[in-house]
Amino acid sequence: MLAALVLALAPHAPATVDGWIECRGAPVEGDWNVLGEWRFEKDGWLSKLDEFSQLELPHDVAEFELELAWLEADGTTAKRQRLAVRDGRAEIGDFVARERRESLADKSELIAGPVVLRRKTLDAPWHVYVLGGGRRYVEIRRRERATMAGAEVALFDRLTLTGWRALGDARYSADTNSIVGEVDGGAQSFLVTEREFGDFVLDVDVRNEKPGNSGIQVRSHVDANGHLYGCQLEIDPSARAWSGGLYDEGRRGWLDDLSEDANARAAFVVGDWNHYRIECHGPWIRAWVNGVPTANRLDPLDLSGVIGLQVHSGNDTRVRWSNFRLRALGTREWEPIELAELVGPIATPEGEPHVAWGRSDGACGLRFERASLRGHPRFYLREEAAERASSRPVAVLGPALFSTEHGCFVDLAASELASETGEPVSLLVAGSRVALFVGGRQLADVELGAHHGRFVLESDAESAPALVTNCRRIGAPIQR
Repeated sequence: MLAALVLALAPHAPATVDGWIECRGAPVEGDWNVLGEWRFEKDGWLSKLDEFSQLELPHDVAEFELELAWLEADGTTAKRQRLAVRDGRAEIGDFVARERRESLADKSELIAGPVVLRRKTLDAPWHVYVLGGGRRYVEIRRRERATMAGAEVALFDRLTLTGWRALGDARYSADTNSIVGEVDGGAQSFLVTEREFGDFVLDVDVRNEKPGNSGIQVRSHVDANGHLYGCQLEIDPSARAWSGGLYDEGRRGWLDDLSEDANARAAFVVGDWNHYRIECHGPWIRAWVNGVPTANRLDPLDLSGVIGLQVHSGNDTRVRWSNFRLRALGTREWEPIELAELVGPIATPEGEPHVAWGRSDGACGLRFERASLRGHPRFYLREEAAERASSRPVAVLGPALFSTEHGCFVDLAASELASETGEPVSLLVAGSRVALFVGGRQLADVELGAHHGRFVLESDAESAPALVTNCRRIGAPIQR
């Protein structure tokens, strides 16, 4: 039954690792005022088809992002929308096509799909409404710039290249609120920050003025010979159109190209201004070009490093970067941890494998070396069963990674985890996503479906937690 409500929507879980606040469940005192008639269920909220049903953000906001997913009143038409307000403009898109960008300088009201923004004066923050209209919302989440962790950092003073240093043969200059890079022959060149960054959200606008290749480096490093290596978000005006793809400069090559993503390849417009949003959170690196998702990678190699602007070698490269906005969220490190601390004490029922039940955990990164192959050891994660059930694998997710009815496990005895150079095994988890590496070599990257669950270590050997050594986990971000 639909009920008339003027109260607040469920205060959901705490902000996610990337700063988003997600709403879930029935309405209680929390973050959204509920106006009109709604029906609330754990997997969505259904509004009455009238002009009175709305969600109202109780406080005004200046800069924010709002993401929605819903079914229209006909019950069959599904839609998504992202609305971002920053730097006096609105960015409106559906994650598929290039976002529409609209100046807010002279507006006191903006209507974007089911979202309405109003403000009393042109310099005031915005009051936000989400219209009901018979829609069934299955996702509503927001991120406010002012309440995010960390602090704003001015990468570019719009006048000079203070805080940057050049590597290579290109000419870099500050020009009309932009940084310009250009090369006539010579080697690959980079303009890099003097400061290193770990976790961050970076917004920047890019325009190529000649057809040559370029890129934006993140978490990169300068070696003893003055050469840069590390992750790069591509700027590719060629017919290949891999702008926004992830490339490991000077090391592993392509990590996440766009060869199978037509929407991402179509996002970049050659010769026009293009908006890049790059986010690094722990081992998670993502990028969007004009609001369209491009790179999305879990990677264990670098948790911090410099930001750089690349000019590729050749005679035809000139590129311009402008409107830098960086929110620095701190730096993470690989911290020592005893595996027994993660999985808990050993339980040894007679005739059963030795099992160490662990605690439930969300996003995490683990790195370890195999100390022994005794006892057919398995390391389970996202285990949802209340009691130990059959551990028979249901499907192969990748080398050494298997799914079960209640989660998944890593076969610690698998030959694929061996390394002649002694490289560690890394297990990375973000949301429902799991990735497995040996050193920098990826073995698997899969979606499990489950966002939560417990760690479990199972072995025929009593000293199950001692089967791995030098165990480390990615710690929380620290401001420096």
